[in-house]
Amino acid sequence: MSTETYTPDRLIAGSCECSTDTATLLSGQNLARGAILGKIALALGATTPGTNTGNGDVTGEAIGANTLVGNYVLTCTGAATNSGTFSVVAPDGRRLKDATVAVAYVTDEISFTIADGTEDYVAGDSFSIAVAAGSGKLVIVDSTNVDGSNVPYAILATATDATSADKVCGVYKSGEFNDNAVTVGGEDTVAQHKEALRDVGIFLKATLHA
Repeated sequence: MSTETYTPDRLIAGSCECSTDTATLLSGQNLARGAILGKIALALGATTPGTNTGNGDVTGEAIGANTLVGNYVLTCTGAATNSGTFSVVAPDGRRLKDATVAVAYVTDEISFTIADGTEDYVAGDSFSIAVAAGSGKLVIVDSTNVDGSNVPYAILATATDATSADKVCGVYKSGEFNDNAVTVGGEDTVAQHKEALRDVGIFLKATLHA
């Protein structure tokens, strides 16, 4: 026979001991206890041109769900009048699909458009798009986010109002919890985050009503 203990609000479920910690909740949120939180792990930095002949620039830079910290390096490998081809190399050395001047480049790692200038690019012209580590602050998890907070990190232990400023809050880093007592952001469902929660030691049980 198994023994389970429950908190009055029935957030905590099961006999597994919860691991707790403190973190910073990003301002602009007012969240109830039980909110599933993601951590801001990435931040888009500056785009730096090389010593280029072409005088266009890079616009519309955006990170994606699988972006890495480091520099994404774009290098012209094929010159053409009012166009050109650029290789795209990720921070870990992988070569991604090539980019074409004046055509939107979109991947789940990095997106941008290399604009054509009055002077055409030549082989060796380059740009470097920097991606830095994020603030590490927490927001309610949302699968549409692309800064790392699309992945579950913890569960909010106490209701926290960070509407006007960042707030230090208590979080659960592991344990067993009632899936009827947790919440997620956007149009997400709790079910779609269950597997990722297990990866960080958080297990949801569907046996209770909140």
